[in-house]
Amino acid sequence: MSTGYMKNKLHLISVLSALIRKKLFGRSTPLFISWEITNRCNYRCPYCSVWKDRSKEPSLQEILATIDELYKAGTRFISFSGGEPLLRKDLSAIIEHCQLRNMYIKVTTNGSLVEEHIDILKCVDFVLMTFNGPEPVHDAVRHKGSYSDVVRALKVLQKSKIPCGLNCVLTKGAVSHIDELIRFARAHGIPITFQPLEERSRSVDLKKLEPDRAAYGTAIQKLISYKRSGDALILNTLSYLNYIVPWPNTPQRVSCAAGSYFFRINARGDICACDRIKGRRYHLRSGTLRKVLTSSVPVVCTTPCWRNATMELNYLLMARFLSWETFRNILSRVVPISRSLRYRSRAIRKKNMLRSGVCCL
Repeated sequence: MSTGYMKNKLHLISVLSALIRKKLFGRSTPLFISWEITNRCNYRCPYCSVWKDRSKEPSLQEILATIDELYKAGTRFISFSGGEPLLRKDLSAIIEHCQLRNMYIKVTTNGSLVEEHIDILKCVDFVLMTFNGPEPVHDAVRHKGSYSDVVRALKVLQKSKIPCGLNCVLTKGAVSHIDELIRFARAHGIPITFQPLEERSRSVDLKKLEPDRAAYGTAIQKLISYKRSGDALILNTLSYLNYIVPWPNTPQRVSCAAGSYFFRINARGDICACDRIKGRRYHLRSGTLRKVLTSSVPVVCTTPCWRNATMELNYLLMARFLSWETFRNILSRVVPISRSLRYRSRAIRKKNMLRSGVCCL
């Protein structure tokens, strides 16, 4: 029996155990941690200003000690983002520390530094890159040459047999290229997720990137149609795709798992249930980390949440009954993506849905 198989099985058991503990005893388990490991970035995208935050970041020793605390509290899935996480020179030590604790590790990157850090990425379970559309569209919302960075990174990752995927934000330029995005994913044999435009920083005006409502609606209906046809490469669930139909208007209310099953840590070392809401935040040095992680934190949102990672986790963890889609979601987010995923017959595509990775966690 392979080590990978045992790791996947243990992760599945961890998810189910956390659900049972919450249901029977009301005890929270921080299964999933989303960590902005740095605000530094080598890009200057017009829709993001996190790189302007020069706050002091936690030291390597503080991060490693926090990972130990997270593991003891029940964390089994950890996602590193930024900024650009590959700019941290000690990222290899951080990832190795997580790997020794058998955690599922995901890294979100812009792709530009993948080739020179490929040895680090061989130790992670999934690499996610933002993809905004065809070359003119992608470069327009980032910078000239950034599309080539993603394509080159994909080739390097696939050559090294590292599971990877794309996340597309539905901007003005992207919504009119859904068919091309799907063809790109098929041509490279990689999964892709989609989500609406959402504020990454309150200091940035996103009006110029907002799509026309009619064009957005057409794009979502296309995605729903692709998904219903059994397209295995679109990792969004039908539940989520239907949820984002009314964007930017308020969608249906969905119970949130923030503060019960997942937490966020920013580049300064502040931990909270969710960075979208106001509330008390605790620093890694506060000495109360374990207590915060295992105490249920009520989360009340006053604005719509469009993040595919957050909402897919909510559908996964907050379901009142174990429907087939919920069960499939559990499998698809615990079992890593097939390293040889290909777009084949409908029957095989359905089978591969159960083997999809944690692309959007």
